[in-house]
Amino acid sequence: ENMVHKVEDYSKKIARALNIRGPFNIQYLVKDGEAFVIECNLRSSRSMPYVSKTKGINLMEKAAAVMLGKKLKDINALHAPEINHTGIKVPQFSFMRLEGADPVLGVEMVSTGEVACLGENFDEAFLKALQAAEFEIPLNGGNVLISVGGRELKDKLLPIAREFSEMGYRIYATEHTAEAFIREGLENVETVYKMRESQRKPNIRDYLINRKIDLVINIVRSGTLEKFAEMMTDEYIIRRIATEYNIPVVTNLKMANALVKALKSMRNKQMTVKSLNEYMEKIEKPTVISK
Repeated sequence: ENMVHKVEDYSKKIARALNIRGPFNIQYLVKDGEAFVIECNLRSSRSMPYVSKTKGINLMEKAAAVMLGKKLKDINALHAPEINHTGIKVPQFSFMRLEGADPVLGVEMVSTGEVACLGENFDEAFLKALQAAEFEIPLNGGNVLISVGGRELKDKLLPIAREFSEMGYRIYATEHTAEAFIREGLENVETVYKMRESQRKPNIRDYLINRKIDLVINIVRSGTLEKFAEMMTDEYIIRRIATEYNIPVVTNLKMANALVKALKSMRNKQMTVKSLNEYMEKIEKPTVISK
């Protein structure tokens, strides 16, 4: 919440300093408790309708009035509604339709669409939005493949693997990852062998093609291509085959953490199904956000 207030404060200062009249879009990077501004664009964002529906205020209408010379107080826009629900927007990708494309995300814009969902809390909205984006998550158990290189990443993935295991998910891992997990006392782990070791069974390729895997967690490791060429090629093939068979792939550690926490939080709970109007009717009276 502190970071949200900081971003709001920075945005107001930037808007005033640039004498902006109308919609604008700011991209922030948040790291280690600090907010950094990447850029500010004097244009409306694709997020505008999503934010409008989540907050219960027509931002397009308000922005148009301001651009035509109205003041915020004239159009009753000094206040923002307080909401008790959460809205989450999730990008959609077309990796399956692009032959050979690696489903790994960077700073480039590669999404081909977006969906958004409202929920009673972050976890519910998160799972709803993922499913709406055709990210088919195994909600009540399943088989999770974890493939990662390097001791540090294995240590970071251990708590995630443990959470999945405690919820009844079956963990499949490559040889050294499985050994590391078992050494730390993790049960319910089965070893599968790498793509390039096709003669060794059970092999990851067979499990993916036969859809014995419901979710792939493959945290991409940074480094030079020369140093990790063999490993990176093997992991690329895992991600690519999973994509072609419509098996969800997680390549980001924070995403993996958020996913397992959301699954744990919503386990044995019924997803709330409400219309947008029902959410809007429960929005509390506005509070002042600007002078």
